Formats: sequence, C-alpha cells, structure tokens
Amino acid sequence: ALNFASFANLRDEYLRANALQEIDGERVAAAAHINQEVAAIQSLVGNTLEHAATNQMDEAEVYVFHVAIVNRLAVLQKEIDQFADDVAYSDALVEARRDFSEYKNFIIMATDIAAIDPLGAMRHAFHASQAQVKVSEHTQAIANAIAKVVTSRSRQLAQGFQEQAVQTGVVGGVLMAILLLIWLVVAERVTRRISMIAEALKSFAQDNTDPPSLPAVTAISVQKNSLLRDMAQAVLAFRSAVITRKQAQYELGERMKE
Repeated sequence: ALNFASFANLRDEYLRANALQEIDGERVAAAAHINQEVAAIQSLVGNTLEHAATNQMDEAEVYVFHVAIVNRLAVLQKEIDQFADDVAYSDALVEARRDFSEYKNFIIMATDIAAIDPLGAMRHAFHASQAQVKVSEHTQAIANAIAKVVTSRSRQLAQGFQEQAVQTGVVGGVLMAILLLIWLVVAERVTRRISMIAEALKSFAQDNTDPPSLPAVTAISVQKNSLLRDMAQAVLAFRSAVITRKQAQYELGERMKE
C-alpha cells in the first residue's frame, strides 16, 4: 500500500511538472516573440529610413509607415505589460519593460522625422538599436531563468523516481519497481533534452548562433510527439532574432557611415 501511495504521489508530481512545463514553454515563446518583433521592427525601420533618405519614398508614404509602426509598437507594448511576472526573472522583466519604452520612443521619433530629417532619423534609429540590444538581453535572460527552473524541476523529479525505485526494490514489488524505472528513464531523457535547450539558449544570449547543442534542439523542434517541441521552437526563434538583430545593426552602421 505504501508503494502504491508513493507511486501515485510521484505520478501526480509528474503530471504537475508537465502542466508547469507547458506554462513555462508558453512564457519562453512569448519572450521569443517579443524579441523577434523588436528585431523585425528595427530591420523594417532601417530599410525605410534608407528609402526616405534616397527619395524612394515620399512624405505621405513615410507617414503611413510611421502610423503602422506606432500601432505595431502599441501591440508589442501590451504584450510586454501583460507578460506574467515571476520571482525567477522579475528584475529582467522590469528592465525589459524600461528599455522597451526607450526603444519605442526612439523608433517613433525616427519614423516621425524620416522624410524631413533623414540624418536625425538615422541617429534616433541608432539609439533605438542600442536599446534593442538591451531588450534582447533581458528577454533572453527571462528565457534563461525559465529554462533553469524547468531543468531544476526535471532533475528533482528524476531524483524522486530514482529514490522511490530503490526503496521499492528494497521493500518489494517487482512490477512497481519496473514501472518506476520506466518513468525514471523518461524523466532523465526529458532532463537531458531540457539541458540541451538551456545550453543553446545561453549560447544565443552570448551571440553564438551555432552552439554544439543546436542540432539536438533543431531535432526536438520538429518531433510531433515531443513534450519539449514548443519550447525548442521558441528557443530557435531567439536564434533567428539574434541573427536578424546583428544584420540590422550592421546595415544601420553602414548607413551611418554614408
């Protein structure tokens, strides 16, 4: 009876961990989306400023673009404001909100004067790119914090299965021990995969877009039945955002030299 009760508790803990993991995956995806959107906006603004400076866009077209960007930033502002807070990344979230506000202001100013003062607009866009880097760092810090929580939770769960399997083997109950060992294998497999995802995320935060764990994370992202597929896809979205940001920064730097 004791073994069955312990097994039931571990099963409930496993189901609870899966539910929390789903929530964590959604938060990582939300942070990745914010990162992607900021990078995409920065790239669009850079291209538009270049077109405005070379008279490929008139004042009316630039104004239409400005309004569209303002609306897009408003949607993104709402996403950041509604991002669920957690003690694991509270400071990073506060800083992300602060730096996004700065980024938004610079982008709005840049697109507002693009048609009449291209050089001034470029300066605002350059400052926006600096704020963008900070926002990217903060959203990646949030995702890293979540990944650490998930990894720790998975390791604790695997340890619980291991301890219970040993106890069951000592007390008796071959079938129960086998079931626990199966669950232990599953838990350890999930833990290894989470560790690879966390490692990749840490590398992306350091602007390393090709870490050793990238092939494994890519493989997880396309596995239909994987519990970690959504989280892996969100982490790969961070990689895309890093690449986009670096390209946009390079292009803006080249334009500033002209």
